[in-house]
Amino acid sequence: DGMLFIALGDGGLRDDPYALAQNPWVLHGKVLRIDVNARSGALPYAIPADNPFVGEQTVRKEIYALGLRNPWGLSFDAKTSQLWLADVGQDLWEEINLIKPGANYGWSHREGPMETAFHPKPLIPGTITTDPVHSYTRVRGEGICIVGGHLYRGSKLAALEGSYLFADWGYGHIWALEMDAEQHPTRRLVLHRGPASHKFNPTLVTADPEGEPILLSQDGALYRLEMESAD
Repeated sequence: DGMLFIALGDGGLRDDPYALAQNPWVLHGKVLRIDVNARSGALPYAIPADNPFVGEQTVRKEIYALGLRNPWGLSFDAKTSQLWLADVGQDLWEEINLIKPGANYGWSHREGPMETAFHPKPLIPGTITTDPVHSYTRVRGEGICIVGGHLYRGSKLAALEGSYLFADWGYGHIWALEMDAEQHPTRRLVLHRGPASHKFNPTLVTADPEGEPILLSQDGALYRLEMESAD
């Protein structure tokens, strides 16, 4: 839409002790949306008139969505323009969120689908939060740090059409999250399981101009995701 979207973490302190991600007057733990081609007052950018909190006196008007810990992978679906985001958890959960204007995704009152022990009550009473589309837990050894992520819209891997492709930085796994028409998860497919013999730490799952997956890795390499040959 011509605007700049910015995903900011909660500042990095364990347990988000000052509840910055839930504080509507700070920019930490938020997705922001600004117009870099105009100015609002003394700001070096403009606030889009259709931002969700433009009419709120107690909320920073740059905020598009809130309640995030460590967003790692922000992407627009090439077909629907929906905004998807992977959010790295602290102790227990890694999550995938469908970002909607004005929505609150819970951190640090919630992590994944559960309430946290350190902030058992929301910062602002009556806060309504949005659960992640999908989450996986560190407790079962599924992963330790989610890496987003985009909905597949290419042609070479037709079976993955509309699936959300994502990875785990620590384990080197790559998954596809299949969803129904209402974008409820139906199945999580393992596309690559990181072997101990090859150190692979993905840092981004993105797409080339044709919509085919490209993975950035901490080792400085770029990888493609392709169907395994039958030979």
